[in-house]
Amino acid sequence: MTRLKMRAEVLLTRPKGENEKLAKRLTKSGWEVIIRPMVKIEKREASKIEINIVDRFESFDKVVFVSKNAVRYFIPMIKEKLEFLPSSLKWVAIGRGTADELEKSNILAEFPERAGTESLLEMETFRDLKRNKILIVRGQGGRELLAKRLSELGAEVSYLEAYRRKPVHYRNAKKISAHTVLTSTSLEILKSLISNLSGSLEDYSLVVPSPRIAKKAEQFCFSKVLNSDGASDQKLYSAIMSMRESLT
Repeated sequence: MTRLKMRAEVLLTRPKGENEKLAKRLTKSGWEVIIRPMVKIEKREASKIEINIVDRFESFDKVVFVSKNAVRYFIPMIKEKLEFLPSSLKWVAIGRGTADELEKSNILAEFPERAGTESLLEMETFRDLKRNKILIVRGQGGRELLAKRLSELGAEVSYLEAYRRKPVHYRNAKKISAHTVLTSTSLEILKSLISNLSGSLEDYSLVVPSPRIAKKAEQFCFSKVLNSDGASDQKLYSAIMSMRESLT
């Protein structure tokens, strides 16, 4: 394996427990890895409307999970309610990582080749949605695009927000050098990351998983933004490694 000519730094910012495998791989490739989760994931208590959704879960035709955390917090809830999961229900994940999380509960889900809302909407399973009842499981305050488009295609859409994200502030932590490669896999992480940086944003190199987040980062004045085209460990690893020439 090719090693870096100098020990460059990379900052991993995903929630606690989601950085270690990537960190190990980057360390083996010669990187100095800093792990600082920029958001904390917390279970969200269901509202009366959401409790009603759980009660009528068997009435849905499809359920869509937009993150691994949506799976982690929702599946135990529904398994506590139902002895058997509906056999007619179609399970859909926003990407391979989320599908893999469902598979841990012996649930096979469809997912797009490229993770993301836009790719999800292009799937064959969403071609004819008239009279379909679809449940979207997500975190609090997620994007509205998916529900809007599914509704336009004729589906009856419901939400269940299974968790919330809280920004983390590192008041006494060592400052992040402008030579450190930053990572951000969501807008919430990006906003929290910015609040934890002391230097000019245009001095930092930033890896993000999609054009949407890249565009937002540029609006925040980051000038060196690389889209990894996905939030998997492999995609992030490849993007981070591709930045080595500018750091050595």
